[in-house]
Amino acid sequence: AATLCKMAYEFSSEKRIEANLDSRSKQELSLRLIETKLEFLIERDRFSDAGELLLEATAIFESDNSAKIKARAICGILLEKLAQTNSPKARDLISKLPNWIFEYSSVQFAMGKLFTNLGEINEAERRFERSANLNPDNPEIYLSLASLLAEKDPQKAFEHYRTFFSKKSDPSSAKTFVKKIKKIFSQSPEAINLKPIKIAIIGNVTLQTFRPFLEAQCILAGAQIEFFFGGYDVFAQEIVDPNSELYKFDPKITFL
Repeated sequence: AATLCKMAYEFSSEKRIEANLDSRSKQELSLRLIETKLEFLIERDRFSDAGELLLEATAIFESDNSAKIKARAICGILLEKLAQTNSPKARDLISKLPNWIFEYSSVQFAMGKLFTNLGEINEAERRFERSANLNPDNPEIYLSLASLLAEKDPQKAFEHYRTFFSKKSDPSSAKTFVKKIKKIFSQSPEAINLKPIKIAIIGNVTLQTFRPFLEAQCILAGAQIEFFFGGYDVFAQEIVDPNSELYKFDPKITFL
C-alpha cells in the first residue's frame, strides 16, 4: 500500500510539474520521452514497436529542427537493425516515413544495407550514393559501395575502394584495401591496369609490419607488387651471397 501511495504521489507530482511548464517546454519534454522510448525499444530488439512509435511521432519531431536530427539518427539505427534481421517490415516502414527523414546520411546508408540484403543492387547503390553525397567524408560508405559493385562493375568498385582508402589510411584499412583489390584483380584483371613489379626490402629491423601500407600505396600508384622481405638483421649476408634468397627472388627494386 505504501508503495502504491508513493507511486501515486510521484505521478501527481509529475502532472503538477507538467502543468506548470510553458508550451515549448512541454513539447521538448514530450520529444525527449519519445526519444527515450524509441532507444529503449531498439535496445531490446523490439524493432516493430519502435517503427510504429517512430511513425506516430514523426509529426511531433517535424516541429523542431533539433528533434528532426535526433529522429533521423534514431531512424538510421532502427533501419540498420532491420537490415541485419532482413525484416519484411522494413520496406513498409520506409514507404510510410516522411521525406524529410531521408535527408540524413546514416538513414540512406542503412537503407543501402537493407536493399543489399534484399538483393536489390540498383536501389542499394542509389541509396549508398545518396549517403555519400550527404556525408562525403565517411569511408564506410565507399567500402560498402565497392563491395556491392565488385562483381557487377569491378572497375567502378576499384575506384570506390580507392576513395575508401584515401579517406581512411590506417594499417587496418590498408589491409582491407589490399585484400579487396587482390580479389578483384584475380577475378577481373582487365578491370584494373596494374603493372607487375618485384620489390625487395632488407634491413636490420622487422619489416613485415609495413607490408599492407606499402602494398596499398603501390596499388594506388598502379603497380601490382610481389614483395621479398629479408630476415631480421641478415641483410649483409643476403647482399654478399649470390645464392641467397634475395638473388633468387631477382627484384626489380631493392630497398635497404
